[in-house]
Amino acid sequence: MENRELARLLDLEEWSPNDEKIALNLKEEERIYLAKHIKKYDGIIIDLSYDRSTTVREAVASNINTPINILRRLSTSDKCKTVKDISNSTLKELGK
Repeated sequence: MENRELARLLDLEEWSPNDEKIALNLKEEERIYLAKHIKKYDGIIIDLSYDRSTTVREAVASNINTPINILRRLSTSDKCKTVKDISNSTLKELGK
């Protein structure tokens, strides 16, 4: 990814509402990348866990930095079986 905005978002310590708006308006492939690589928990990972794109939610589910409560929600209530399976796998990897 060569998007400067995406790189900036990945390095943020604190997110503003404007940063979240920018993140949610990224192209799908960029939201996927963000969901896979974000290390610092903030509201954006919650927002991405509800993304309309199954692939974005799969990326959230595969990120070991996603908070446990979000992984548990995805593993039980996401409409996509693949998202559920990936969440369960991540939870297992984390010993949860």
